[in-house]
Amino acid sequence: MFYLIPIPIVIVAVMVKLLCDRYKVKILSKISTIVIVLGVLYFIYAFADYNGYNILNIIKNFFTI
Repeated sequence: MFYLIPIPIVIVAVMVKLLCDRYKVKILSKISTIVIVLGVLYFIYAFADYNGYNILNIIKNFFTI
């Protein structure tokens, strides 16, 4: 169940992003945006891997065929 790890991290990053946008802290806002994107991508990859889909092989087969 490693796919559940990024959920609290993404929730905290969303809260930080909302606060940073409100108080105009641009650098922390960009960092939290990157953390959100990476957390969501990791969640998608880990959840697909948990269900038996290997996304890297699917993408590799798509481009080689």
